[in-house]
Amino acid sequence: MGKDESYPEGEGLTSEEKRQLEACLASIPREELCRLLVSLAKEDASLKNLLFSRYAPFDETQRKRLEKELTAIRRGYSWGNREKFADFLFAVEAFLYDRVRPLIGKGLLEPSLDLIDQALEEVENWLPGEDYQYRQDWEEWLWDLETVCFELWQQILERTSGKERRRMFERFQENRKKNRSYSQQCRENFYRNEFQEPWMLQEKLRLLDREIEEGKKSASAEEGKVLERLALMEGLNAPKKEIRQYRERYRFLPSIREQMVQEYENAGAYEKAVWLLREAKESEQTSLGEREKCSRKLLELYRKTERQEEYKEELLYQIFQFCQRDLELVRCFKEICGSQEWEIRREEFLKAPSLYLQHDTLLAEEGMYRRLMDEIKERGSVYLLDQHEKELGERFPEEVRDSYIEYVKRRSCRPDTRKGYKNLAFYLKKIARYPQGKEAALEIASSWMEEYRNRPAMMEELEQAGFGRERKTGRILPFPT
Repeated sequence: MGKDESYPEGEGLTSEEKRQLEACLASIPREELCRLLVSLAKEDASLKNLLFSRYAPFDETQRKRLEKELTAIRRGYSWGNREKFADFLFAVEAFLYDRVRPLIGKGLLEPSLDLIDQALEEVENWLPGEDYQYRQDWEEWLWDLETVCFELWQQILERTSGKERRRMFERFQENRKKNRSYSQQCRENFYRNEFQEPWMLQEKLRLLDREIEEGKKSASAEEGKVLERLALMEGLNAPKKEIRQYRERYRFLPSIREQMVQEYENAGAYEKAVWLLREAKESEQTSLGEREKCSRKLLELYRKTERQEEYKEELLYQIFQFCQRDLELVRCFKEICGSQEWEIRREEFLKAPSLYLQHDTLLAEEGMYRRLMDEIKERGSVYLLDQHEKELGERFPEEVRDSYIEYVKRRSCRPDTRKGYKNLAFYLKKIARYPQGKEAALEIASSWMEEYRNRPAMMEELEQAGFGRERKTGRILPFPT
Protein backbone atom coordinates (compact mmCIF):
# COMPACT_ATOMS: atom_id res chain seq x y z
CA MET A 1 0.00 0.00 0.00
CA GLY A 2 1.30 3.44 -0.92
CA LYS A 3 1.86 6.09 1.67
CA ASP A 4 -1.25 8.10 2.58
CA GLU A 5 -0.18 11.73 2.83
CA SER A 6 -3.26 12.55 4.94
CA TYR A 7 -1.87 10.57 7.87
CA PRO A 8 0.07 12.57 10.46
CA GLU A 9 3.69 11.54 10.86
CA GLY A 10 3.42 10.68 14.55
CA GLU A 11 4.11 14.13 15.95
CA GLY A 12 5.47 13.99 19.49
CA LEU A 13 6.90 10.48 19.06
CA THR A 14 10.53 9.56 18.68
CA SER A 15 11.43 7.06 15.97
CA GLU A 16 11.85 4.33 18.60
CA GLU A 17 8.50 5.15 20.26
CA LYS A 18 6.79 5.08 16.88
CA ARG A 19 8.30 1.68 16.06
CA GLN A 20 7.25 0.25 19.42
CA LEU A 21 3.70 1.62 19.04
CA GLU A 22 3.33 0.13 15.57
CA ALA A 23 4.54 -3.26 16.87
CA CYS A 24 2.09 -3.03 19.79
CA LEU A 25 -0.88 -2.27 17.53
CA ALA A 26 0.09 -5.07 15.15
CA SER A 27 -0.01 -7.53 18.08
CA ILE A 28 -3.59 -6.61 19.10
CA PRO A 29 -6.19 -9.06 17.77
CA ARG A 30 -8.46 -7.51 15.14
CA GLU A 31 -11.67 -7.75 17.16
CA GLU A 32 -10.05 -6.30 20.26
CA LEU A 33 -8.56 -3.45 18.23
CA CYS A 34 -12.02 -2.71 16.79
CA ARG A 35 -13.54 -2.62 20.30
CA LEU A 36 -10.76 -0.29 21.45
CA LEU A 37 -11.32 2.13 18.55
CA VAL A 38 -15.11 2.10 19.05
CA SER A 39 -14.62 2.88 22.74
CA LEU A 40 -12.27 5.76 21.95
CA ALA A 41 -14.56 7.07 19.18
CA LYS A 42 -17.47 7.22 21.65
CA GLU A 43 -15.45 9.60 23.82
CA ASP A 44 -13.83 11.57 20.98
CA ALA A 45 -16.13 12.95 18.24
CA SER A 46 -13.13 14.15 16.26
CA LEU A 47 -11.69 10.62 16.10
CA LYS A 48 -15.09 9.24 15.15
CA ASN A 49 -15.45 11.69 12.25
CA LEU A 50 -11.87 10.99 11.18
CA LEU A 51 -12.57 7.24 10.96
CA PHE A 52 -15.80 7.81 9.03
CA SER A 53 -14.23 10.23 6.55
CA ARG A 54 -11.28 7.93 5.79
CA TYR A 55 -12.77 4.45 5.85
CA ALA A 56 -16.60 4.51 5.60
CA PRO A 57 -18.34 4.51 2.21
CA PHE A 58 -19.40 8.09 1.47
CA ASP A 59 -23.16 8.62 1.50
CA GLU A 60 -25.68 11.31 2.40
CA THR A 61 -25.41 10.47 6.10
CA GLN A 62 -21.67 11.02 6.10
CA ARG A 63 -22.06 14.25 4.11
CA LYS A 64 -24.47 15.65 6.69
CA ARG A 65 -22.17 14.50 9.52
CA LEU A 66 -19.24 16.43 8.02
CA GLU A 67 -21.36 19.53 7.37
CA LYS A 68 -22.61 19.40 10.95
CA GLU A 69 -19.05 19.06 12.27
CA LEU A 70 -17.94 22.11 10.28
CA THR A 71 -20.85 24.18 11.59
CA ALA A 72 -20.05 23.07 15.14
CA ILE A 73 -16.49 24.38 14.74
CA ARG A 74 -17.78 27.90 14.12
CA ARG A 75 -20.28 27.72 16.96
CA GLY A 76 -17.53 26.58 19.27
CA TYR A 77 -15.64 29.82 18.70
CA SER A 78 -17.95 32.73 19.45
CA TRP A 79 -16.90 36.06 17.98
CA GLY A 80 -14.09 37.58 20.00
CA ASN A 81 -10.50 38.73 19.91
CA ARG A 82 -7.59 37.96 17.60
CA GLU A 83 -6.49 34.87 19.55
CA LYS A 84 -9.95 33.27 19.31
CA PHE A 85 -10.05 33.96 15.60
CA ALA A 86 -6.65 32.33 15.14
CA ASP A 87 -7.82 29.20 17.01
CA PHE A 88 -10.97 29.13 14.89
CA LEU A 89 -8.99 29.32 11.63
CA PHE A 90 -6.58 26.62 12.76
CA ALA A 91 -9.57 24.37 13.51
CA VAL A 92 -11.02 25.02 10.04
CA GLU A 93 -7.66 24.29 8.40
CA ALA A 94 -7.37 21.04 10.42
CA PHE A 95 -10.85 20.05 9.22
CA LEU A 96 -9.87 20.65 5.59
CA TYR A 97 -6.70 18.57 5.97
CA ASP A 98 -8.17 15.74 8.07
CA ARG A 99 -11.63 15.44 6.51
CA VAL A 100 -11.59 16.88 3.00
CA ARG A 101 -8.18 15.73 1.77
CA PRO A 102 -9.01 12.03 2.31
CA LEU A 103 -12.21 12.52 0.29
CA ILE A 104 -10.17 13.97 -2.58
CA GLY A 105 -7.88 10.93 -2.36
CA LYS A 106 -10.96 8.72 -2.80
CA GLY A 107 -12.04 10.67 -5.88
CA LEU A 108 -15.03 12.29 -4.15
CA LEU A 109 -14.42 15.63 -5.82
CA GLU A 110 -17.88 17.20 -5.80
CA PRO A 111 -18.44 16.67 -2.05
CA SER A 112 -14.92 17.98 -1.42
CA LEU A 113 -15.69 21.20 -3.30
CA ASP A 114 -18.94 21.57 -1.34
CA LEU A 115 -17.14 21.24 1.99
CA ILE A 116 -14.41 23.74 1.02
CA ASP A 117 -17.16 26.19 0.03
CA GLN A 118 -18.90 25.65 3.35
CA ALA A 119 -15.62 26.15 5.26
CA LEU A 120 -15.11 29.50 3.54
CA GLU A 121 -18.71 30.51 4.22
CA GLU A 122 -18.32 29.64 7.91
CA VAL A 123 -15.24 31.87 8.09
CA GLU A 124 -17.15 34.63 6.29
CA ASN A 125 -19.98 34.33 8.83
CA TRP A 126 -17.46 34.65 11.68
CA LEU A 127 -15.84 37.80 10.32
CA PRO A 128 -17.18 41.06 11.83
CA GLY A 129 -19.08 42.39 8.83
CA GLU A 130 -17.22 44.93 6.74
CA ASP A 131 -14.91 46.05 9.55
CA TYR A 132 -11.84 46.86 7.48
CA GLN A 133 -9.49 47.17 10.45
CA TYR A 134 -10.26 43.66 11.68
CA ARG A 135 -9.67 42.24 8.21
CA GLN A 136 -6.35 44.06 7.99
CA ASP A 137 -5.29 42.73 11.40
CA TRP A 138 -6.17 39.15 10.44
CA GLU A 139 -4.97 39.27 6.84
CA GLU A 140 -1.99 36.98 7.48
CA TRP A 141 -4.16 34.25 9.02
CA LEU A 142 -6.78 34.57 6.29
CA TRP A 143 -3.99 34.22 3.74
CA ASP A 144 -2.91 30.94 5.39
CA LEU A 145 -6.45 29.57 5.02
CA GLU A 146 -6.61 30.71 1.39
CA THR A 147 -3.33 28.85 0.77
CA VAL A 148 -4.85 25.64 2.17
CA CYS A 149 -7.92 26.05 -0.06
CA PHE A 150 -5.70 26.67 -3.11
CA GLU A 151 -3.76 23.49 -2.38
CA LEU A 152 -6.94 21.41 -2.14
CA TRP A 153 -8.52 23.00 -5.22
CA GLN A 154 -5.35 22.25 -7.19
CA GLN A 155 -5.48 18.60 -6.07
CA ILE A 156 -9.10 18.42 -7.23
CA LEU A 157 -8.32 20.12 -10.54
CA GLU A 158 -5.48 17.68 -11.22
CA ARG A 159 -7.90 14.76 -10.77
CA THR A 160 -10.58 16.13 -13.10
CA SER A 161 -10.93 15.70 -16.83
CA GLY A 162 -13.59 16.14 -19.48
CA LYS A 163 -17.03 16.93 -18.07
CA GLU A 164 -15.79 17.03 -14.46
CA ARG A 165 -13.23 19.70 -15.30
CA ARG A 166 -15.83 21.76 -17.18
CA ARG A 167 -18.25 21.50 -14.23
CA MET A 168 -15.55 22.72 -11.85
CA PHE A 169 -14.66 25.57 -14.20
CA GLU A 170 -18.32 26.59 -14.54
CA ARG A 171 -18.71 26.40 -10.79
CA PHE A 172 -15.96 28.99 -10.30
CA GLN A 173 -17.35 31.09 -13.15
CA GLU A 174 -20.75 31.19 -11.43
CA ASN A 175 -19.03 32.48 -8.30
CA ARG A 176 -18.20 35.77 -10.10
CA LYS A 177 -21.89 36.74 -9.99
CA LYS A 178 -21.94 36.80 -6.19
CA ASN A 179 -21.41 39.87 -4.02
CA ARG A 180 -17.84 40.68 -3.04
CA SER A 181 -16.78 38.89 0.13
CA TYR A 182 -13.76 37.11 1.56
CA SER A 183 -14.96 33.67 0.42
CA GLN A 184 -15.88 34.94 -3.03
CA GLN A 185 -12.50 36.68 -3.38
CA CYS A 186 -10.65 33.43 -2.54
CA ARG A 187 -12.46 31.63 -5.36
CA GLU A 188 -11.93 34.59 -7.69
CA ASN A 189 -8.16 34.51 -7.09
CA PHE A 190 -8.02 30.79 -7.87
CA TYR A 191 -10.19 31.29 -10.96
CA ARG A 192 -7.85 33.96 -12.31
CA ASN A 193 -4.61 32.09 -11.63
CA GLU A 194 -5.71 28.59 -12.62
CA PHE A 195 -7.88 27.24 -15.46
CA GLN A 196 -5.29 28.16 -18.08
CA GLU A 197 -6.23 25.75 -20.87
CA PRO A 198 -6.95 27.57 -24.17
CA TRP A 199 -10.68 26.75 -24.20
CA MET A 200 -10.95 28.00 -20.61
CA LEU A 201 -9.20 31.26 -21.49
CA GLN A 202 -11.61 31.72 -24.41
CA GLU A 203 -14.56 31.15 -22.05
CA LYS A 204 -13.08 33.69 -19.63
CA LEU A 205 -12.83 36.21 -22.46
CA ARG A 206 -16.47 35.74 -23.45
CA LEU A 207 -17.63 36.08 -19.85
CA LEU A 208 -15.48 39.18 -19.31
CA ASP A 209 -16.86 40.83 -22.47
CA ARG A 210 -20.38 40.30 -21.16
CA GLU A 211 -19.46 41.60 -17.69
CA ILE A 212 -17.71 44.65 -19.16
CA GLU A 213 -20.77 45.46 -21.26
CA GLU A 214 -23.14 44.99 -18.33
CA GLY A 215 -20.95 46.86 -15.85
CA LYS A 216 -20.24 50.07 -17.76
CA LYS A 217 -22.09 52.09 -15.10
CA SER A 218 -19.29 51.30 -12.64
CA ALA A 219 -16.01 52.68 -13.97
CA SER A 220 -13.84 51.04 -11.30
CA ALA A 221 -15.36 47.59 -11.89
CA GLU A 222 -15.07 48.01 -15.65
CA GLU A 223 -11.41 49.04 -15.36
CA GLY A 224 -10.47 45.91 -13.39
CA LYS A 225 -12.19 43.64 -15.90
CA VAL A 226 -10.57 45.34 -18.89
CA LEU A 227 -7.15 44.84 -17.30
CA GLU A 228 -8.03 41.20 -16.67
CA ARG A 229 -9.09 40.79 -20.30
CA LEU A 230 -5.82 42.27 -21.57
CA ALA A 231 -3.90 39.78 -19.41
CA LEU A 232 -5.98 36.94 -20.89
CA MET A 233 -5.30 38.14 -24.42
CA GLU A 234 -1.58 38.03 -23.69
CA GLY A 235 -2.01 34.55 -22.18
CA LEU A 236 -3.65 33.40 -25.42
CA ASN A 237 -0.77 34.96 -27.43
CA ALA A 238 -3.21 37.25 -29.24
CA PRO A 239 -1.61 39.38 -32.00
CA LYS A 240 0.03 42.50 -30.62
CA LYS A 241 -2.01 44.64 -33.00
CA GLU A 242 -5.24 43.20 -31.59
CA ILE A 243 -4.09 43.83 -28.00
CA ARG A 244 -3.07 47.39 -28.91
CA GLN A 245 -6.41 48.11 -30.59
CA TYR A 246 -8.35 46.77 -27.61
CA ARG A 247 -6.32 48.88 -25.21
CA GLU A 248 -6.78 52.02 -27.33
CA ARG A 249 -10.52 51.40 -27.22
CA TYR A 250 -10.39 51.75 -23.43
CA ARG A 251 -7.75 54.45 -23.16
CA PHE A 252 -10.22 56.63 -21.24
CA LEU A 253 -9.69 54.33 -18.23
CA PRO A 254 -6.95 55.76 -15.98
CA SER A 255 -4.80 52.65 -15.52
CA ILE A 256 -4.96 51.81 -19.25
CA ARG A 257 -4.02 55.37 -20.14
CA GLU A 258 -1.11 55.34 -17.66
CA GLN A 259 0.20 52.12 -19.20
CA MET A 260 0.05 53.58 -22.70
CA VAL A 261 1.69 56.86 -21.69
CA GLN A 262 4.50 54.98 -19.94
CA GLU A 263 5.10 52.79 -22.99
CA TYR A 264 5.16 55.79 -25.32
CA GLU A 265 7.56 57.59 -22.99
CA ASN A 266 9.87 54.57 -22.77
CA ALA A 267 9.89 54.34 -26.56
CA GLY A 268 10.64 58.06 -26.92
CA ALA A 269 7.26 58.68 -28.59
CA TYR A 270 6.62 61.84 -26.57
CA GLU A 271 4.15 63.35 -29.04
CA LYS A 272 1.83 60.36 -28.68
CA ALA A 273 2.08 60.48 -24.89
CA VAL A 274 1.30 64.22 -24.90
CA TRP A 275 -1.66 63.75 -27.26
CA LEU A 276 -3.11 61.04 -25.03
CA LEU A 277 -2.77 63.16 -21.89
CA ARG A 278 -4.25 66.24 -23.55
CA GLU A 279 -7.18 64.24 -24.81
CA ALA A 280 -7.94 63.02 -21.28
CA LYS A 281 -7.38 66.44 -19.69
CA GLU A 282 -9.80 68.15 -22.07
CA SER A 283 -12.50 65.45 -21.88
CA GLU A 284 -15.63 66.25 -19.86
CA GLN A 285 -15.78 62.58 -18.86
CA THR A 286 -12.44 62.78 -17.02
CA SER A 287 -12.70 63.41 -13.28
CA LEU A 288 -11.09 66.47 -11.70
CA GLY A 289 -8.51 64.31 -9.92
CA GLU A 290 -7.53 62.55 -13.14
CA ARG A 291 -7.27 65.87 -14.99
CA GLU A 292 -4.84 67.07 -12.36
CA LYS A 293 -2.76 63.87 -12.73
CA CYS A 294 -2.70 64.30 -16.52
CA SER A 295 -1.60 67.92 -16.14
CA ARG A 296 1.17 66.92 -13.73
CA LYS A 297 2.41 64.30 -16.20
CA LEU A 298 2.31 66.86 -19.02
CA LEU A 299 4.49 69.18 -16.92
CA GLU A 300 6.96 66.34 -16.48
CA LEU A 301 7.07 65.58 -20.22
CA TYR A 302 7.34 69.25 -21.25
CA ARG A 303 10.23 69.76 -18.84
CA LYS A 304 11.91 66.58 -20.05
CA THR A 305 11.61 67.61 -23.73
CA GLU A 306 12.48 71.28 -23.02
CA ARG A 307 9.22 72.64 -24.45
CA GLN A 308 9.37 75.95 -22.58
CA GLU A 309 6.16 77.62 -23.81
CA GLU A 310 3.99 74.55 -23.30
CA TYR A 311 5.58 74.05 -19.87
CA LYS A 312 4.78 77.65 -18.83
CA GLU A 313 1.21 77.36 -20.13
CA GLU A 314 0.69 74.08 -18.28
CA LEU A 315 2.07 75.56 -15.06
CA LEU A 316 -0.53 78.33 -15.23
CA TYR A 317 -3.28 75.79 -15.93
CA GLN A 318 -2.20 73.66 -12.97
CA ILE A 319 -1.86 76.65 -10.60
CA PHE A 320 -5.23 78.22 -11.43
CA GLN A 321 -7.33 75.09 -11.89
CA PHE A 322 -6.38 73.00 -8.85
CA CYS A 323 -6.01 73.73 -5.15
CA GLN A 324 -2.30 74.22 -4.38
CA ARG A 325 -1.03 72.63 -1.16
CA ASP A 326 2.34 74.39 -1.47
CA LEU A 327 4.13 76.96 -3.63
CA GLU A 328 6.27 74.50 -5.60
CA LEU A 329 4.66 75.25 -8.98
CA VAL A 330 4.52 78.99 -8.30
CA ARG A 331 8.28 78.94 -7.63
CA CYS A 332 8.81 76.97 -10.86
CA PHE A 333 6.87 79.62 -12.78
CA LYS A 334 8.86 82.45 -11.20
CA GLU A 335 12.14 80.84 -12.32
CA ILE A 336 11.19 80.89 -16.01
CA CYS A 337 9.51 84.28 -16.37
CA GLY A 338 10.86 87.83 -16.42
CA SER A 339 10.53 90.26 -13.49
CA GLN A 340 7.87 92.38 -15.20
CA GLU A 341 5.71 89.38 -16.06
CA TRP A 342 6.21 87.99 -12.56
CA GLU A 343 4.80 91.14 -10.92
CA ILE A 344 1.65 90.86 -13.02
CA ARG A 345 1.26 87.12 -12.45
CA ARG A 346 1.98 87.45 -8.74
CA GLU A 347 -1.08 89.64 -8.28
CA GLU A 348 -3.15 87.10 -10.19
CA PHE A 349 -1.83 84.32 -7.95
CA LEU A 350 -2.64 86.32 -4.81
CA LYS A 351 -6.25 86.69 -5.98
CA ALA A 352 -6.64 83.08 -7.20
CA PRO A 353 -9.04 80.86 -5.16
CA SER A 354 -6.76 77.88 -5.87
CA LEU A 355 -3.98 79.60 -3.90
CA TYR A 356 -6.12 80.76 -0.99
CA LEU A 357 -4.33 78.42 1.44
CA GLN A 358 -0.93 79.70 0.27
CA HIS A 359 -1.84 83.39 0.09
CA ASP A 360 -0.05 84.43 3.30
CA THR A 361 2.99 82.25 2.54
CA LEU A 362 3.39 83.88 -0.87
CA LEU A 363 3.21 87.36 0.67
CA ALA A 364 5.88 86.38 3.21
CA GLU A 365 8.15 84.82 0.56
CA GLU A 366 7.88 87.97 -1.52
CA GLY A 367 8.72 90.19 1.46
CA MET A 368 5.34 91.91 1.33
CA TYR A 369 5.11 92.14 5.10
CA ARG A 370 3.16 95.40 5.30
CA ARG A 371 0.38 93.93 3.20
CA LEU A 372 0.53 90.66 5.15
CA MET A 373 0.18 92.49 8.48
CA ASP A 374 -2.76 94.54 7.20
CA GLU A 375 -4.56 91.46 5.87
CA ILE A 376 -4.08 89.51 9.11
CA LYS A 377 -5.47 92.46 11.11
CA GLU A 378 -8.42 92.71 8.74
CA ARG A 379 -9.19 89.00 9.02
CA GLY A 380 -8.48 88.83 12.75
CA SER A 381 -6.72 85.50 12.30
CA VAL A 382 -4.56 84.62 15.29
CA TYR A 383 -3.55 81.40 13.50
CA LEU A 384 -1.90 83.35 10.66
CA LEU A 385 -0.38 85.78 13.13
CA ASP A 386 1.23 82.85 14.97
CA GLN A 387 2.52 81.47 11.67
CA HIS A 388 4.31 84.72 10.80
CA GLU A 389 4.95 86.17 14.24
CA LYS A 390 8.73 86.06 13.92
CA GLU A 391 8.89 88.16 10.73
CA LEU A 392 6.03 90.49 11.65
CA GLY A 393 7.03 90.86 15.30
CA GLU A 394 10.44 92.18 14.26
CA ARG A 395 8.94 94.74 11.87
CA PHE A 396 5.65 95.73 13.51
CA PRO A 397 5.92 94.88 17.25
CA GLU A 398 3.19 97.28 18.46
CA GLU A 399 0.71 96.07 15.83
CA VAL A 400 1.40 92.43 16.61
CA ARG A 401 0.98 93.15 20.35
CA ASP A 402 -2.30 94.98 19.79
CA SER A 403 -3.60 92.18 17.55
CA TYR A 404 -2.96 89.65 20.31
CA ILE A 405 -4.63 91.96 22.87
CA GLU A 406 -7.70 92.25 20.66
CA TYR A 407 -7.80 88.45 20.32
CA VAL A 408 -7.65 87.64 24.06
CA LYS A 409 -10.27 90.25 24.89
CA ARG A 410 -12.57 88.88 22.22
CA ARG A 411 -12.11 85.28 23.38
CA SER A 412 -12.52 86.02 27.10
CA CYS A 413 -16.09 87.29 26.66
CA ARG A 414 -17.55 83.78 26.56
CA PRO A 415 -17.05 80.90 29.04
CA ASP A 416 -14.55 78.29 27.91
CA THR A 417 -12.93 75.02 28.96
CA ARG A 418 -9.82 74.80 31.10
CA LYS A 419 -7.85 74.22 27.91
CA GLY A 420 -9.26 77.45 26.49
CA TYR A 421 -8.34 79.41 29.62
CA LYS A 422 -4.83 77.96 29.52
CA ASN A 423 -4.59 79.15 25.93
CA LEU A 424 -5.61 82.70 26.94
CA ALA A 425 -2.93 82.73 29.66
CA PHE A 426 -0.40 81.58 27.05
CA TYR A 427 -1.25 84.58 24.85
CA LEU A 428 -0.99 86.97 27.81
CA LYS A 429 2.58 85.79 28.25
CA LYS A 430 3.14 86.40 24.52
CA ILE A 431 1.81 89.93 24.84
CA ALA A 432 4.19 90.58 27.74
CA ARG A 433 7.21 90.02 25.44
CA TYR A 434 6.40 93.11 23.35
CA PRO A 435 7.04 96.79 24.18
CA GLN A 436 4.69 97.90 27.02
CA GLY A 437 3.36 94.36 26.85
CA LYS A 438 3.84 93.49 30.54
CA GLU A 439 1.69 96.42 31.64
CA ALA A 440 -1.01 95.52 29.12
CA ALA A 441 -0.99 91.84 30.12
CA LEU A 442 -1.23 92.68 33.86
CA GLU A 443 -4.05 95.12 33.22
CA ILE A 444 -6.02 92.49 31.24
CA ALA A 445 -5.40 89.84 33.91
CA SER A 446 -6.53 92.26 36.64
CA SER A 447 -9.78 93.03 34.83
CA TRP A 448 -10.47 89.32 34.32
CA MET A 449 -9.89 88.58 38.02
CA GLU A 450 -12.54 91.12 38.88
CA GLU A 451 -15.01 90.39 36.10
CA TYR A 452 -14.67 86.60 35.90
CA ARG A 453 -13.82 85.64 39.49
CA ASN A 454 -16.68 83.07 39.33
CA ARG A 455 -14.64 81.09 36.78
CA PRO A 456 -12.34 79.03 39.04
CA ALA A 457 -10.61 77.24 36.16
CA MET A 458 -9.72 80.58 34.58
CA MET A 459 -8.38 81.95 37.90
CA GLU A 460 -6.23 78.84 38.41
CA GLU A 461 -4.75 79.01 34.90
CA LEU A 462 -3.94 82.72 35.32
CA GLU A 463 -2.23 82.03 38.63
CA GLN A 464 -0.19 79.18 37.14
CA ALA A 465 0.89 81.53 34.33
CA GLY A 466 2.19 84.05 36.89
CA PHE A 467 -0.78 86.41 37.12
CA GLY A 468 -1.65 85.61 40.76
CA ARG A 469 -2.75 87.73 43.76
CA GLU A 470 -0.95 88.35 47.04
CA ARG A 471 -2.84 86.38 49.67
CA LYS A 472 -2.95 89.12 52.37
CA THR A 473 -3.53 92.28 50.32
CA GLY A 474 -5.23 90.76 47.28
CA ARG A 475 -3.14 92.87 44.91
CA ILE A 476 -1.98 91.34 41.65
CA LEU A 477 1.61 90.16 41.81
CA PRO A 478 4.00 91.67 39.25
CA PHE A 479 4.53 89.54 36.15
CA PRO A 480 7.60 87.29 36.61
CA THR A 481 10.70 88.37 34.73
